[in-house]
Amino acid sequence: MFLCDFHSHIMPGADHGSSGIETTEKQIEIIKKSGVGSVVATPHFYPHVHRTDSFLELRRQALEEMLSYIEKSSLALYLGAEVLLCEGMERMEGLSELCIEGTNVLLIEMPFAHWSEGLLVSLGKICKLGFDVIMAHIDRYPSEQTAKIFDFCEPKIQLNADVFCDIWRRKKYLSQVKNGSVYALGSDFHGTKGYDKFTKALKFLGSENTERIMKNTEMLLKDAKIYGAFSEKTETN
Repeated sequence: MFLCDFHSHIMPGADHGSSGIETTEKQIEIIKKSGVGSVVATPHFYPHVHRTDSFLELRRQALEEMLSYIEKSSLALYLGAEVLLCEGMERMEGLSELCIEGTNVLLIEMPFAHWSEGLLVSLGKICKLGFDVIMAHIDRYPSEQTAKIFDFCEPKIQLNADVFCDIWRRKKYLSQVKNGSVYALGSDFHGTKGYDKFTKALKFLGSENTERIMKNTEMLLKDAKIYGAFSEKTETN
């Protein structure tokens, strides 16, 4: 089965997920041992900190540093970003370049502070611009807040794997998996600890539910550029 970790922080120096190439190599080794074959690298993009061009250059340098190791591994790597939403982001120059490379798929993170109506209006406008918006770790936010999102747009859902390692939370989100509204599962991997939660989540989900999510993920990534394993696909896209 195609197994993809859709949300990870494994690029050396690109954010606080990996301090350098030694950490990245350990992270990749852990992921490989878990049986996961594909990873979307989603370094944090903070609009109050980053410019799009400088962020992309930082990500390019991180890729260059890790590329030889990725090519020797059995992993398929996709490049994206975890984009923190702010008011007016629909007007931000270069927003499309933060999509998963080769696609219009944009992983959006909501702030943990109060969500103003202006913020939600901006999210709606981004969706209307034609981006395929994925809400990052929607399980982290209060349900009364997340319900407001769907008054402004209909984004797709990414859940963090650890939600399925808790029996009470698992029951809540399993219904969303079964109705097909969950499009991706992520480890949100920082550092080198805790990846076992991703593999535990797959066991709790079972093969049928895992396959349901991964088919949605595979559809999102069908045109994406791949580095490392199976990178020859990029030559035929």
